[in-house]
Formats: sequence, C-alpha cells, structure tokens
Amino acid sequence: MLSRLKTDIKERKEEDQAREREQRKLEREIERLDEELQLEEDMLLEQDEERESGVPEEELTCAAITSKGVRCGRNVLPGNNYCTIHEKVEQQADEVQCSHIKSNGKQCKMKTKNKSGLCYYHD
Repeated sequence: MLSRLKTDIKERKEEDQAREREQRKLEREIERLDEELQLEEDMLLEQDEERESGVPEEELTCAAITSKGVRCGRNVLPGNNYCTIHEKVEQQADEVQCSHIKSNGKQCKMKTKNKSGLCYYHD
C-alpha cells in the first residue's frame, strides 16, 4: 500500500515535470516567433524606406528572414514585398505534383499545395 502511494506520487511528479518542460518549450517557441515577426516588420519598414528614397523596384530585396536570421537576398516582383519563394499563396488541401514541364519534356517531380499547381521553383 505504502509503496503504491510512493509510486503514484513519483509518477505525478514526473508528469508535472514533463508538463512544465513542455510549457517552457512552448514559451521559448512563442518568444522566437515574436522575435522573427518583429525582424520581418523591421525589414518591411526598411523596404518602404528604400521605396521612398527612390530605389528601383527591380533592385528591392525580399523582406523575409531566412532560417539563419538574415534578410533574404532575392529580388521582389514589382509591387510585392516578398520574392516568389517567401510570398504567401493560397494553398490546396492536398499535395499534387508540380505541373511544370521541363525543357527535356519531363514533368517536374516537386510536390506542391499551391493553387496554381506549380512548385515554388516554377511559380
């Protein structure tokens, strides 16, 4: 009886510790995402300043932040803030094969959820 109580208490402590670890992990993830969002907002403001200062549209760079934490170096399409890779697009529910036909006559093998049916390389 006493050993069973000790076992129950130990299990509950372990469960509580696991919950606390998960909670700390979620808090760190939220903090990281907030920092990324703030960085991206700063990049959008910087991009707007570049537009106002007269930088040509074809020389503007994407406002997205890469996984390394630096600004994406790709050029944006005129009138957009992001390159074709980082631009938010409507997604399909299911993944399909890219519909682009290569110069050798074969279909691209990449999968996409993009409504255009093209992967991010060919969109």
